[in-house]
Amino acid sequence: GPVPIQPRPTTVNTTNADSNVVILLESDDETENDRTNRLAK
Repeated sequence: GPVPIQPRPTTVNTTNADSNVVILLESDDETENDRTNRLAK
């Protein structure tokens, strides 16, 4: 069945790997956007 997305997954499963990466990217969006914006400008 569908695996519920946990805020703190203790084990990294193949199904949760993508969601974990998305969460990390979302949390790092601010810093990454600042860097990309500076490079773009």
